[in-house]
Amino acid sequence: PVEGPIIDTFSVTPESVPVNGCVVVAWNVGGDVQSLRILRNNDILLDGAPPTGSGQNCLTEAGDFEYRLDAFSSTGQSASSSATVTVIAPVQPIEPPVGGAGVDPALTGSTWTLISLFDGAGAMVSPIAGTQITANFSDDGALAGSAGCNDYTG
Repeated sequence: PVEGPIIDTFSVTPESVPVNGCVVVAWNVGGDVQSLRILRNNDILLDGAPPTGSGQNCLTEAGDFEYRLDAFSSTGQSASSSATVTVIAPVQPIEPPVGGAGVDPALTGSTWTLISLFDGAGAMVSPIAGTQITANFSDDGALAGSAGCNDYTG
């Protein structure tokens, strides 16, 4: 019996890249190989590829992309291998609120008093009876406050 194409290796690295990042596609195919093609999301990137090779491919959109190697023999036999790459969208920076050094004007000019807090087990509880915990935000973003016998700034 005639041996068909045998895909020894097919890789696309790295598995994830940022938008405009590039991957390296590498392959090695043996056996009876008449033609090879490399596809990305079913679109042909390279038709008539050599049995061994590598190339770079850069991705300009976020999402998942499937790369596939199709190998065909002179007798019509075929073999395929695929790998998926995830392209990660850039994180959009959060614009600071208007006023001062990124301080929301609604926070400044008032003393804020703690009325409840998480107990570490997921429940909201009141501060210890007789204590008062405060926070004051200045226009420049500084924080000052008191927790009874402890004062803090930063």
